[in-house]
Amino acid sequence: MHINEPKTKLVFIKNQEIMAIQNNTFSNNATTIAAGNVVLLPVIILNLLLLNILLGKKTGSF
Repeated sequence: MHINEPKTKLVFIKNQEIMAIQNNTFSNNATTIAAGNVVLLPVIILNLLLLNILLGKKTGSF
């Protein structure tokens, strides 16, 4: 049992490191997606506003 102890400990530490890296990657991805949404939302709203103005001028309601 004493021979396997350090090996098991090493594997456990390695798994912890992998889990930490995966968690960090997920966190970064979530942050990137949130930042992307913050940038995209005003662009989409602006596009809809411009489209509304253009279509409004075409129909003569503006």
